[in-house]
Amino acid sequence: MTNKVGAISHSRTSISAGSPFSGAFLTAGRYGTYSEAQSSDESKWGHVSEETRRERPFVLRRDPANPDTYRDSLLVAQRELRACDPAAVAWRADVLRCQIDRRGEGFIVPYFGRAYVVSWPDGRAWEQVTEKPASQATHVLLLHYLLHADGAPLTGEWVSFRQLPDGLGYFGAFHQRSERPLAERFGKDIDGFIRAAEALEGERWRMAEISYGFKAFPRMPLAVLLWRADEEFPASASILFDGAAGHYLPTEDLSAVGGTVSSRLLRWKP
Repeated sequence: MTNKVGAISHSRTSISAGSPFSGAFLTAGRYGTYSEAQSSDESKWGHVSEETRRERPFVLRRDPANPDTYRDSLLVAQRELRACDPAAVAWRADVLRCQIDRRGEGFIVPYFGRAYVVSWPDGRAWEQVTEKPASQATHVLLLHYLLHADGAPLTGEWVSFRQLPDGLGYFGAFHQRSERPLAERFGKDIDGFIRAAEALEGERWRMAEISYGFKAFPRMPLAVLLWRADEEFPASASILFDGAAGHYLPTEDLSAVGGTVSSRLLRWKP
């Protein structure tokens, strides 16, 4: 997955009748192609002040004993999004902007192949096609991605979770929850892993014994690697991230993203 740039498109894309935004429009942003000179044009995308460049305190806090487990994180993220320049947010996160109604606008944010709408300035989130509200966990991740993204180019270099900023401290839990179950489920069923990955629209890659790439967010690719069990070694699995992942989500949130692809593969049934 490369990060090439070309010439910008300012066209407006119509939304088909029957969609949640029938009659509205999408403003083509970085899903179009653009030049590096144009991408830094503050007159188009808005000046990003030093105050806008936050210390990134947005992490996914989960309390199993609390049914409203992400409420505090959600409220903080919604407040922060309200203070942001939507044009700058869209450029940095590589998402489309959309007009929702006369009172507001929003962003179209793909997450593992499903399009979500995040409204601005209030920060609500729902599935674009079904209009079903996003789950609290997904809602927080969508907001955190928009807030944390800084537009850094992808490196094309793959790192393990422990190599992410502060990843070593989370690695034990991440491995137990997300990587080990994949090895246990698919270590002796490579064909099952292939079918599950392709059902989730994964892209076959040439790493490890078998591997697939997935795109969580527009600027967040990740890869799942699997080695089958044999007489000498047990099965193993690894989830890798692009080296720039820390520019788009805090490490605790990256754990949730890796857990999402793992759980979706594990839930797959023939």
